[in-house]
This record gives sequence, C-alpha cells and structure tokens, in this order.
Amino acid sequence: MKKLLPLLLAVTAFAANESPEDARLREAIPFGGDFKPNPKAGAFVVVGHGARILVSKDDGKTWTQSFFAAPGADHGPWATKAVAYTGGVFVVPVGWGAPTIYLASDDAVNWRHLTKGTAKLPEGRGDARVMPGTWGIQFTKGDDLQYKVLA
Repeated sequence: MKKLLPLLLAVTAFAANESPEDARLREAIPFGGDFKPNPKAGAFVVVGHGARILVSKDDGKTWTQSFFAAPGADHGPWATKAVAYTGGVFVVPVGWGAPTIYLASDDAVNWRHLTKGTAKLPEGRGDARVMPGTWGIQFTKGDDLQYKVLA
C-alpha cells in the first residue's frame, strides 16, 4: 500500500493538469444560456473519451461527430461519461480532476456552455465557464434546467 499511494497521487496530479491548449479549447466554446429547445426534434446523443459527442438524427442509421476536444483524454479536462436530456436540451458534464464545464445543446449539433457567463462570481473564482464537478447528471420527467441558476 505504501508504494501504491505515491503512484495514485501522481496519477491524480497528472489527471488534474490542464495544458494551455486545453484552456484555449475550453475558452473557444461560446457561452450559452439562450437555448430555444424543440423537444419534438428527435436525436440520439452519445459521449466518449476526449469529450467526443456523436449524434444520430435518423434512429441510429448514421452518426455524426458534433464535438470533439482532445484525443486520448480519458482523464483530465476532456473526460466525460454522462449525457442528460430534459425539455429539448442535452447536457454533457466535461472534466475529471480538472475544471468542470457543462456543454449544452438544443439541437445536438451546436454545443455551448450551459452557463451564459453573466453570473456574479465569488471572490477568487475568475472563470464563469467552470462549474461544480460531478460524476454524472440526470433529469427526470418534469425537471427543468434552471439556466438562471447556472448562469
């Protein structure tokens, strides 16, 4: 166990590092908050390594990559393993051991930050794109995304 602990700490420290390129990619994603969902437009959305988001709008016959940040990003700023849907908006939490962002889309093609970036931030927290982290996300029937809360 004594030999395993330093290794775990090193892996955790490595996973939390964000490169300047990662920061540039995250900052290039536009702010959202002005979604116009159409819950009657059907789509399947799946997520994978490197924040890869694949979309099918024809019942899975064909798939299109609508977002991808970094190859081989199992852990770190572009790790993701969850997608949720409510009221016509898809939401994907992105980030493991690194700044967490929430990508959102009302058409499953154009991805933006869930936040519109206008919230007053607490002292010392300077990036409106970064949100509280999560391992997963889920909505149930009747849930509504509170854009103002996350803005």
